[in-house]
Amino acid sequence: MAPSQDQQKVLLEMGNWLRKNGEAIYETRPWYTYGEGPTKEPEGDFKNHQEFLKVVYSAKDVRFNAKGK
Repeated sequence: MAPSQDQQKVLLEMGNWLRKNGEAIYETRPWYTYGEGPTKEPEGDFKNHQEFLKVVYSAKDVRFNAKGK
């Protein structure tokens, strides 16, 4: 089955975004401090999945990554 025009559009937009921003994703790792900001995440990682779904982040919540040394 061929993808719909909507699906093709989304995939092309993702490809364009990755072309511009892929360096910030590929071959990176989390920064020493995973996240900074006022929002606190619940304990338990994926074991507590339902509580994570309730978390609302804001522009004050920042995540960093690093590449190389």
